[in-house]
Amino acid sequence: MSPTADGGPDPGDDLAQELRELHASLSRPAKFIEPAAAERRRKSVKAVRPKQSRKARKLREPVRSRAARAYLKRRRMADRKRAGLILVAAVVLSGGGVAVSYAVAHHATLRPLAITPSSSAVPAFMLANPFAGSPASGFADGAAGIIVPASRPVGGYTTAEVARAFEMTRRLVTAANLDPGTLNGGPPAAFARLLVHQERQYFLSQIARTGVSRAGYALSTRTWVTSFAPGTTQIVGKVIKVHGYMSATTARESAREVLRIHVDYIFVYPVQRPGRPLTRMRVVQQAVANVDFAQWDDPGGQLEPWWLNGDGGPAGARCDSPDGFIHPFFPGSAADRVGPSGTPVDPYILNPASKVACQAVTRT
Repeated sequence: MSPTADGGPDPGDDLAQELRELHASLSRPAKFIEPAAAERRRKSVKAVRPKQSRKARKLREPVRSRAARAYLKRRRMADRKRAGLILVAAVVLSGGGVAVSYAVAHHATLRPLAITPSSSAVPAFMLANPFAGSPASGFADGAAGIIVPASRPVGGYTTAEVARAFEMTRRLVTAANLDPGTLNGGPPAAFARLLVHQERQYFLSQIARTGVSRAGYALSTRTWVTSFAPGTTQIVGKVIKVHGYMSATTARESAREVLRIHVDYIFVYPVQRPGRPLTRMRVVQQAVANVDFAQWDDPGGQLEPWWLNGDGGPAGARCDSPDGFIHPFFPGSAADRVGPSGTPVDPYILNPASKVACQAVTRT
């Protein structure tokens, strides 16, 4: 399932064609301009008073089973505790010797430092091999990297039930991170269709929210999927690299035993500003979640999935746009004031531990 192609001719091994493309890009005007901080503030949504907000939320909530209500409560608590893994990669541009902080977060509000491009700046990769020099070069291509393990009985669940849960989880992970429409900022319909009815209602009702909680976490449920801000990002080429695993166990949730499928995947996206090859970079998305299977809607029916986001987030993205979308921190982005913290971790390591709000990473 491949997203938008690069839009340019296939260079093959013709290095001269590649260099001509880069030279031409220097003389073209930018097709996308990062909004200034003052403009972003003018467009911010006016806060609703807490009492009004609670009342509106209560009126929006559908009638739910006791199990579903308990799960939604857990969902809100989980959303407050995590903003995804907020990653910041500290690098140095070779051309101008400018120190750069790549702030990254699926859903946070931190502001990265600016990148000041020089006349000798070069893109992070060439079209012939967008993953050269990174661990992603050895990862599988696209959905082939989301491998369903062999099934066996788990707890009181049969081999057939576990197999079906694995397959449904594979479809959810694929829809969340590889669906072309979702990646390009469109409605995440492919993912929403797979959710149980009660969770789907919550997901869709919160997807257009903006702003952050008191703890600084984005309020939009669009953070459950990988979705680049519309018009800001072009995925280069036809390949997204994928690496990770899923596993099955049981857990006690809402006074019942559930079949829990744990997922831990890395998705590597080669991107650029639309039509601007000199801005090429990689975004490394950490996707960690639990999918709990039980008879949520139908006590006598089949097991149904309930998606619970875990830690995770994209290395290489801005953190000052709390709208649920990923805004890559391209070369030339406006300067901001907040830097990384903590001991840098490698975003290519599955589920790296982090105990700080803006975790530094070593590379993208």
